[in-house]
Amino acid sequence: MVVVHFGDPQRAAELLASIPGTQGFHLVADPERRLYRSFGLGSGSLRQIMGPRVWLRGARAFFSGFRPGKPQGDLHQMSGAFVVRDGRVTAAHPYRDSTDHPDFLRLLATSPE
Repeated sequence: MVVVHFGDPQRAAELLASIPGTQGFHLVADPERRLYRSFGLGSGSLRQIMGPRVWLRGARAFFSGFRPGKPQGDLHQMSGAFVVRDGRVTAAHPYRDSTDHPDFLRLLATSPE
């Protein structure tokens, strides 16, 4: 599995390590966001970046002991998870909002081989 990011490589590695089920994933830097655009991932709406779901999930994380670091990069850039096999996207999960985190292994399992 490959994870594409446009930010600081060290911070991306730390973030990936904190997500269960991502051990062994590889990081690819895309500072110009060419891959993001090719997968149709653009800027999020105000609701996707700061809507009620985002605030609620942020509050839950905060009261569970998570303390966010200083925001970095383009906070409006939406993310997604895609399975690509033989040059074709076989499964996709564009994030609904900035707090969306799909089950990567489930996405991989739903992709036809």
